[in-house]
Amino acid sequence: MKDKFSFSTFCEMIDEKKERIVEDQYGQNYVLMVIQNQISTGSIDFSKFLFEDIVNVYHELDNVLSGEDTDGNIAIDPNHSYTRILALSEKIYKMGKLPKQRPTSPFLFL
Repeated sequence: MKDKFSFSTFCEMIDEKKERIVEDQYGQNYVLMVIQNQISTGSIDFSKFLFEDIVNVYHELDNVLSGEDTDGNIAIDPNHSYTRILALSEKIYKMGKLPKQRPTSPFLFL
């Protein structure tokens, strides 16, 4: 026998999941960007983050490291959000370095 569909239960489940509070991580993202791009101290806008943001990034970077061998090589967690951000940044940087090539037009007047 099939269970009956309860519209009220369905609506309650939607109400529970329709809003999710997203933590504002602008300060942490700014700190990570400063570290990643090795921005000089004179160029850092210290009003964009709090001390807690630095501490949070420090702890998260510690979580990114998943191991170290005897030669000093480190292994990082490829599924961590910081790892993905760094990989995406690297790809964007490399795309910006590609030579600009314009394909020849099949039309003689262009």
